[in-house]
Amino acid sequence: MRFRIILFLLLVIAAPARGADLNGSCEVFFLGTSTLHDFSGTAPCQPFTLSIERGAQGGQMVQSGAVVTPVSGMDTDNRRRDKKLREMFQSEQFPHIEGTFVSFDIGEALRLLRASDDGSGHLQFGLSIRNRERLIRANVENFSENPEQIAFDMEFEVSLQDYRLKPPSVLGLIRVGDMVKVKVEVKLDKSREGATADLHELQ
Repeated sequence: MRFRIILFLLLVIAAPARGADLNGSCEVFFLGTSTLHDFSGTAPCQPFTLSIERGAQGGQMVQSGAVVTPVSGMDTDNRRRDKKLREMFQSEQFPHIEGTFVSFDIGEALRLLRASDDGSGHLQFGLSIRNRERLIRANVENFSENPEQIAFDMEFEVSLQDYRLKPPSVLGLIRVGDMVKVKVEVKLDKSREGATADLHELQ
C-alpha cells in the first residue's frame, strides 16, 4: 500500500501530454543552517503537465517524466549568498535540479490515499543535482482535493555531502551546514476541459 501511495504522490513530475492534460505547479521552500545563523529561501518549479492515459488493464495511467527547478531561481534575500549558492551548484554547467519517477495507476493510488486518516504518507523519488542522483524519502502532508484541484506538501532533507557539494563559506569562518530542509507545495489543476471527464472516473 505504501508503495502505491508513493507513486501517486509523484504525479507532480509529469510527462508530455497525449491524453487528458492537467496543469501542475509547485513552489520549493528550503531552510539551511550556518555557523552564524539559519537562513531560508525559495525556488520555483517549472510548470508541468500531467498526462493521463487508459492502460492495457483499463486503469488511468500517468506516464514517467520529470519536474525541474532552475538553480538561478533560488532566492535567500541575500544576493551575495545567492551567488555563492549558484557557484556551489555550478549552475552554468548544471542549471537545473530535477526529480524523476515512473508510471503508475493514478485511480488506484488516489483511492488508497483518500483512505488515509490524516491525508499523510511517504514517497520516494530520484533527485538529481549536478551529475549525481540519489533516492529521497519525503514525508507527505496536507493532502486535499476539490472539484478543481489536488494539493499536498512534501517535506524532506538533502545532504550536500551526498551530492559532493562543498558548502559555501565566508572568510573561512561562516560555513553552511550539510543538511538542508526542503518543503515543496504542490498544486494540480484538474478543472481543464478534456481532463475533467477522465477524472470523474477517479472520484
